[in-house]
Amino acid sequence: MDQISKRNNKFRRNTKKKDPTEAEVGEMIGDATVAAVLALAAHDDTHEVKSKTAEDIELWKKFAKDYQVQITATAAALKKKDLAAAADSWKKSSTACTACHDKFKENQ
Repeated sequence: MDQISKRNNKFRRNTKKKDPTEAEVGEMIGDATVAAVLALAAHDDTHEVKSKTAEDIELWKKFAKDYQVQITATAAALKKKDLAAAADSWKKSSTACTACHDKFKENQ
C-alpha cells in the first residue's frame, strides 16, 4: 500500500497543474499503470482484513477492484491526453481508497 500511496500523492500534485509537461504526463501514466498492477495484488492479499469474515473480505476485494478499474481508466485517459477524464477517473479511484481506509485502516 505504501507504493500506491506514494504514487497517488505524486499524481495528486501533478493533476493540479493546468498544463503538465509530456514528461509529467508520462510519469502519471507510469504511476497509474503500476498502481493498477498493485491493486491486483491487494485484491488477493487480504491480511489487512482483521475480522476475517467472508463479508469483509468480499468488501476488501470490491474496494481493490473498484480502485483497479478506475486507476486503469486514468492511465487510458492520460494516454489519450484527456486530462479531464483522467482527473475524473483518478477522483473515483481515490473514493475507493478512502472508503477502504475508512473501513479497514487502523489508527487513522
